[in-house]
Amino acid sequence: MTSILAIETSGASCSAALNIDGTIQQRLELAPRQHAHKILVMVDQLLSSNNLVPRDLDAIAFSRGPGSFTGLRIGFGIVQGLAFGANLPVIGISSLEVLAAKAVRQYGLARGELVAAALDARMNEVFVGIYRVGDDKLESVLADCALAPHDVAHQVGAPLAAAVGDGWPLIDTENIVIAQRFDDLQSDAQTTAELGLRLFREGRQCAVENVELAYIRNEVSWKKRQRIRS
Repeated sequence: MTSILAIETSGASCSAALNIDGTIQQRLELAPRQHAHKILVMVDQLLSSNNLVPRDLDAIAFSRGPGSFTGLRIGFGIVQGLAFGANLPVIGISSLEVLAAKAVRQYGLARGELVAAALDARMNEVFVGIYRVGDDKLESVLADCALAPHDVAHQVGAPLAAAVGDGWPLIDTENIVIAQRFDDLQSDAQTTAELGLRLFREGRQCAVENVELAYIRNEVSWKKRQRIRS
């Protein structure tokens, strides 16, 4: 039996999921700025309802970014505590890939089609990742990056079967062919748990001290943030 705990705190929703050999249970709540109060309760509920303790798990999967700076730090703090305490490996997954994978499952995208995930990165930027649907996984076509909204069209070289995420209302889509668009779609721990189990079976887990969060901010963006804070 393989048991993967998943944690998702990169956006406005907060969720945890437990994947036991492909059977997934999830706790999810739309709780902006309440992740610190919600996520541990969700984890405790999932483990206790299945008569498990952290050391019974095989690994912890989590969204490593990009996304909300505070949300990512909260989620990673929980992951670190559980992983160090129970000596568990971890699997960090792009939050944009999680969002794209959820779109594939939810909207039935076909092999070979392209799905683009975009999140509002603030400071007049969006986080963007483009993926091609494969037989059982996504292939990265445009690696996760931070772009000015007007630059996104230059990175999209083919029609999109789906565009998902809250970054799309900011993007000039006049020159982008989009079959379906879902601005309200959010990543969740269920999808993170699905990806986490596959990656675990591929041997993609690692020690928690070897994982870093993916903030994906270029030097100009960080300087702008510093000016705003000063």
